[in-house]
Amino acid sequence: VVNGRVSFYNNAAGLDLIADITGYFTSVGEGASHVNLGPKRVMDTRTGLGVPKAPLGAKGVVTLQVAGVDGVPAEGVTAVVLNVTAANVTGTSYVSVYPDGTTRTSASNLNVVKGQVVPNLVIVPVVNGRVSFYNNAAGLDLIADITGYFRK
Repeated sequence: VVNGRVSFYNNAAGLDLIADITGYFTSVGEGASHVNLGPKRVMDTRTGLGVPKAPLGAKGVVTLQVAGVDGVPAEGVTAVVLNVTAANVTGTSYVSVYPDGTTRTSASNLNVVKGQVVPNLVIVPVVNGRVSFYNNAAGLDLIADITGYFRK
């Protein structure tokens, strides 16, 4: 952010652009601090790691315990940084990652079409030690690698 603004660049072809603000970082001494973990796989619906072994169907939700797992403290975690990947996609859909027990917004974190493998980095608040994943349509597998967390 420079002078309170960010810029977006499109290399070719016309497109519509949507930007959702999910949070912001403050100067040192305010808010939460970040702890890097390096990527560690914490969820994979293909193998049953962290969640049941099954593709996530249309309108499906899966919830992942992150607090107290794989180097993340059991208490004091305010958000996690996840690289979320959709694979084995059977049609057009979107995935939203959101705090457990809260109302999901209409914002998407991944937008996919049949046959794609799509990753995206997500910073999501942690509530009840967990985060939830919503799949709007079609079927897909979800993989999540944790790269860090925020703590107070």
